[in-house]
Parts: sequence; C-alpha cells; structure tokens
Amino acid sequence: MEIATDQQASHLLLPNRFRLPGYLLLGVSVIAGYLYFLGGKPEFFEVPVFAILTSYFETRWFVVAQTNLLDEIAVVTGILGFFFVLFSKDSIETEHTFNARIKALLCAGYITAAAFILLYLTVFGWPILAIAAGMAPLFLAVYVTLFMKFKSAGLNGEGEKLKSVRSIKGGRYEKNKQ
Repeated sequence: MEIATDQQASHLLLPNRFRLPGYLLLGVSVIAGYLYFLGGKPEFFEVPVFAILTSYFETRWFVVAQTNLLDEIAVVTGILGFFFVLFSKDSIETEHTFNARIKALLCAGYITAAAFILLYLTVFGWPILAIAAGMAPLFLAVYVTLFMKFKSAGLNGEGEKLKSVRSIKGGRYEKNKQ
C-alpha cells in the first residue's frame, strides 16, 4: 500500500474559500444551540418532519412528527462548520502545516478514544447513546483546536523553531525565504 505524500494529500483538501463559510456555520450552530437550550425554543422552528424513527412517548416508525428544528440546525451546521474549517487548505500549505495536520489527527483520535472508553466504563443505560453521538463533534473540536495549536507553534519535533519552510506550489517544493 502506498502512503500519500503531503503534495498528494493537499489535493484532497477543500479550497481555502471554504474556511470562512465554515466559521459562519459554526456561529449559526452556537446561536441555534443557545436558542434551543437557553432561549425558549421559538415556536416558528416547530415544524412537521419525516422521521424514520421517533421515540418520545411512544416508538413510531416512518411517520411525520412535529419537532423543533433548532437542535438539528445546531448539530448539522456545527459538524459542517468544523468539517469546512478542518479540511480546507491554508492560504499557503507548507510541510509544517501538513505535519501539524497529521499530528492533530492522531492526537484527536487518541483523546477521543480515551474519552469514549472512560465514559463508556462510567456511564450506564440510555445516556451512553447521547455520549456516543457526541464523540464525532468532540473529535472535530479537538482536531481543530490541536491543529491550530500545532500550526501556530511553528516548532519541529525537537522543539526548535523552524528555520525554513517549504511550500507546495505546482506539485513541487519551493524554499521560502524567511
């Protein structure tokens, strides 16, 4: 199996123009979450929707159910926002940026797995399903936080400042002058 180089992997990222919409979606998510949990759930968000399964007072399959869309808006815009921020290129992609992405990805995986195992061993019954659903947003939030931290650190593996950075332009490396 062939491992992708940072040049090949950078082609898998979204264009940089997705970053701003990602932050805007995160803002919408925070506002919708606030309205849902603390803002009294405005009535105009109460709408009938098709549901494969609904289980509030009774379990029903394939029905049209009345629901408040604020929590769905918060979750979907939050995940899309994190996804856009996570997987959009920086304005200048460098070898350091690529290494920060990989390091953040691995650390986020470790942290999320450890958190889920700890919670699974200490929370019992139906609440574990809500916790399991929260693992994907947790992973994305941890990844974004760590990536920004590692990227801004500008350090190599030994804790020394990077002396030169190579950027990816046109499929080849070019040295940047600092």
